[in-house]
Amino acid sequence: VAVPSRPTLDFNHELTQGFAARMIRSKARRLIGHASLRPQDQDDIRQELSAAVWQAAPTFDPAVGDWESFVATVVERTAAQM
Repeated sequence: VAVPSRPTLDFNHELTQGFAARMIRSKARRLIGHASLRPQDQDDIRQELSAAVWQAAPTFDPAVGDWESFVATVVERTAAQM
């Protein structure tokens, strides 16, 4: 019996146009005004959230959970530390 291969994620697409990018943009907008974060900090916030997803991506296992939940968890935890 052939075991289907795991689909690979295009991380570049995810961090620029996919679910991860949309989640990061949304979270960055919502963080403005909290913890003294200003509108001019938005690019830095997005960069930090993107880096966190990028660094955590190798630990993602589709057999354990789905990509959207994984990204949401990473983004929320990183934002909470800001």
